[in-house]
Amino acid sequence: MSKDSNIQHSLSGILTVVDEYDSEMAELGRPDGNMVDSGTMALLNSGINLSHADYQELANRHKDNAAMTRILRERYNANRQQEKGAGITIVQFGQSPWKQKTYPLSILKAVVR
Repeated sequence: MSKDSNIQHSLSGILTVVDEYDSEMAELGRPDGNMVDSGTMALLNSGINLSHADYQELANRHKDNAAMTRILRERYNANRQQEKGAGITIVQFGQSPWKQKTYPLSILKAVVR
């Protein structure tokens, strides 16, 4: 094999991995009812006013669950004004595929193709 064909073969392998990664991330970002935790949903729907600490605890519990992270983030954003006088409070939610930055892979794909 020549040097150029080795490079093309390697780049082809890299693009295959990048495409597989993109496909998996897209799959993780799709809402999946099987990933919804019924206990947490019962708590969220109970009418109890949750504090920032409560949301943080739930966010930590579901940090690897994209569906629950999305639900918790939306509920938190919709209800966070209810806790008065708390100053600036930040709840850190788990990773969500639709929020992750994939610039290096995008740049790699653009350069290779």
